[in-house]
Amino acid sequence: FKVCNENKKIYTEKAMQLSSSHRLAFIIEYIRNNLDKNLTIKALSDKAYMSESNFHRVFKNELNLSPIDFINNERMKLATSLLKNPKKKV
Repeated sequence: FKVCNENKKIYTEKAMQLSSSHRLAFIIEYIRNNLDKNLTIKALSDKAYMSESNFHRVFKNELNLSPIDFINNERMKLATSLLKNPKKKV
């Protein structure tokens, strides 16, 4: 179940550019591809080779959102797109 690949239409062009040009691009892409999994700050900071506090600070400074808020926003976008899809049943 690949969330990002199946639902790329839920992201604006600006959002997709952010994920490809941003210094946290691989973390953003990882989050988008793993929205159905339990994503923790510890796991994400380990992937970015940062301490949890530094990761949180860098993420918030770069995206103006905490990592948890970003994850929740991405999950809301996905849920909205799935609910709008007439081929999917609730």
